Formats: sequence, structure tokens, C-alpha cells
Amino acid sequence: MGACAKKFRSNIKEDHSLAEYTFTMDIKKVYNMQEYCGSGHYGTVTRATLITDPNRQFAIKKISKDFIRNTDHLRSEVDILCALHHPNVIKIYETYQDMNFFYIVMQYCSGGTLLSRISSSSRYSEKNAAIIVEQMIRAVRYLHSKGICHRDIKPENFLFSSDKANAKLKLIDFGLSHKLGKWMKGMKDMVGTIYYVAPEVIQGSYDLKCDNWSIGVIMYLLLSGTLPFNAKSEDLIIHRILHSEVHYDYDIWAKISHEGRDLVQRLLSKSAECRISMEEAYKHPWFLKQFKDNEDLHQLDNLQNYAYKEELIVKITNHMLNTLNYEDIKTAADDIDKLHQNFISLHEFENILCCSFNVSDKSIMFNCKKILRGALCAKQHLNEEKLWKAYKSMDITKCGRLYMDEFLKMVHMIEGKRKRDLKEYSKKVSFTFEDVMKIFDQGKLLYDIVY
Repeated sequence: MGACAKKFRSNIKEDHSLAEYTFTMDIKKVYNMQEYCGSGHYGTVTRATLITDPNRQFAIKKISKDFIRNTDHLRSEVDILCALHHPNVIKIYETYQDMNFFYIVMQYCSGGTLLSRISSSSRYSEKNAAIIVEQMIRAVRYLHSKGICHRDIKPENFLFSSDKANAKLKLIDFGLSHKLGKWMKGMKDMVGTIYYVAPEVIQGSYDLKCDNWSIGVIMYLLLSGTLPFNAKSEDLIIHRILHSEVHYDYDIWAKISHEGRDLVQRLLSKSAECRISMEEAYKHPWFLKQFKDNEDLHQLDNLQNYAYKEELIVKITNHMLNTLNYEDIKTAADDIDKLHQNFISLHEFENILCCSFNVSDKSIMFNCKKILRGALCAKQHLNEEKLWKAYKSMDITKCGRLYMDEFLKMVHMIEGKRKRDLKEYSKKVSFTFEDVMKIFDQGKLLYDIVY
């Protein structure tokens, strides 16, 4: 777990357009499905637990193949989720498919949606609204830095990681998201949820800043308890978004700080060109004003430190996956176990791994056991994928089995000059992929990997 697995096993009739993205083993042999959680644009979401470790919880998005004319949207959603690593963005772990459904296994958030919390409170205080908006901006700023437009920013698409008051906010549902190309050309199709849709989306020509408008609508809702554009029909809502000015009720907005009014007005600028960017919004004085006392500054610092550490963990894990084999990582995990402590400094961690991560502050403390567990699991997933590709390249007849000479070629291709004792397999006529997985101990024994 902990890495986006893109592998495939051909033991059932599968959708070949997503072959490199999905397991085709029975997902119910890996996860216990629990209660229904909700639905997105292309499927339902269910809470699940890992069969081998029932304490680990996941959210599994189940998408019927009957409702997908082609898999481009699903491929895009998986591609985008796999590329994102941010504390305020939902994590994807792996994908599966069977005869009738695709499944996306994601991080489980038990705190409910932002919409449900808004529903239980008429309005947020400026201070609490700032904590929410700051995290939304942080998430969307990260997406925009990657050239990704979410296109469906709304309270239902933000989940809290837990029921705690200070739980992290996570952006979810990338079914409508779009990755802009090299030249950042605009988008034209009208998508999204009408209450939160920017004027230019309705007009049919827009860019990343449509997300900024949507955040402005949510900020307006948090501070006032009402939507800026509301009506009994969708046509009237569209008309008001295009032609009416945002109304700021004096009794409510007079109590909001000048900085708060300024930010929401700049987010809700009808002109996308004049609308504030996520980078500018992230540095807006409203946040400094709302987090002015030590306790709130401490909370903001915690958020920033958390985000920085999360980015470092991704960097460290990727470095290990690219430079170390499974046994190296396992040895490091064993060495840290002997220290009888979970948290060690980056300097100590580098010494144990005999490598450098190019991070200037070596005093940062990490839960290295957790990092190594994630890296081991990710390495195994990557190795299994490489095994499958090597196996598939040798299976010239496409019969799903390798004969001895093909198997020996595969072993030599993977391990080069490394000698392996294969006497116990000398009487086997052919090898399935499951046989190969056992021989290589689920990918743990790969050394010189060629893929």
C-alpha cells in the first residue's frame, strides 16, 4: 500500500485500455467491504478494511462498466490522482477491475464532508472560516502548480480526515478534473455544480481560475451562511451568475473584517483575468489577521510544517524507490527496529541508509518506521509490476505460461550475472505468473531490475 499500483494480471476477461492500471484479481480477497459512504460522478464509494489488517480503513470507489462508454475519463482521473501528493488532497493507493466494475482504492476520511459541517452551523466565525479556506487554497494552489484544474470545487468534495475539530481537509472526486497541456490552452465544456460554477465556464471558455471562483463561493457561504447566487431554477441561477452583482448583506458583512471582504470580492471577480490567483490568495493578509494570536499562529504553523513534512516524506520515499532495492530498505527497517524508537532525525536516517536526500535541515524528526513500511510496500508493488512486464515480454505465444527456456531467459534478463539456484524447479515444464511471483517472493528478491 502507500503507492499507486499500476499492474495487471490477465486471469479474467479485462478492459485492455486500462490493463496497465488495474489488478484483475478479486478485490474481495484483499478488502472487506463495509458500509456505503456516498457517490461521485462515476460511481459509489464504500468504506473497506484490509483483510490482513482490519484496523486499516480505505474508501473504495466502485464504477460500473455499463456507465462508461470509453475509459478516457477514468484513465485521466487515475493518472491525475497518482501524480498528486499533498496533505490536503486525497491519496490513491491502487486500482482493480472485474467483469462488471472498476475499483479505485483511496484514503478513508471519517470526518464527513465540509457540506455536512456547514449544514450543522449557520455560519462560521472568521477565524474558523480562515482555517477552512486556507486549506482549500493550499490544495487548489498545489493542483494549479501541476497544471490541473479540478472543475468541481464544492463543499461536498472536501472531506475531513477525522471527527476532530482540527481535522485536516482533503479535496476529493477528480472525475471532472482536467490536466492542461504544455501550452495551457483553455477549456470549453460546461461542467461542475451550478451554484459554484464561474461565469466563464457557462460562457464556454475558461482556465484554471474557474476553481478560484468556486472557492470564493464557498468562502462567501462560510462567512454569511448563504450562497451568493441562488434561485428556484437552474436557468435563473445561471442568469444571476452571468448578469447580477454579488450582494453583500450589510448586517452580516459589516461584521466581517476589511481583509475578509477584500479576499472574497477578489475571488468572486466576474472577470477571470482580474480574479486573484491561488498564489496571491495564499499570501493574502486575511490569513495573517485571523491567525494573529499565538494559538492560531501555532495552528497555522502546524499546517505549514505538516505540509512541508509530507512533501519531504514523498521526496525521501521516491529517492529510496529509485536508488535502493527491497533488501536494502528491509535492512534499514531492521536496523531502526533495534533502536527501539520510531522518531529519529533526518541525519540519523541518512546514516542508516548510507545516502543523502539533499535536504538542508538535518535535524527534522521523522517517524522513520512508518516511512520505511510505506517504501517497502511501494517497492514490492513496483517490483511486481516489473516482474509482470518481464513475464509478459517472454510470453510470446500469449498462452499465459512460460516454458523453461523462456523462464530462464527472463531470470537472466532480470538478474544479469547474479547466480540463482533453480534446481528445485528443474522438473517443471512451464511457469504461470503466480509461480514466478512465488519464486521471486512477491518481488522482494529482485535486484538488477531492467524495467
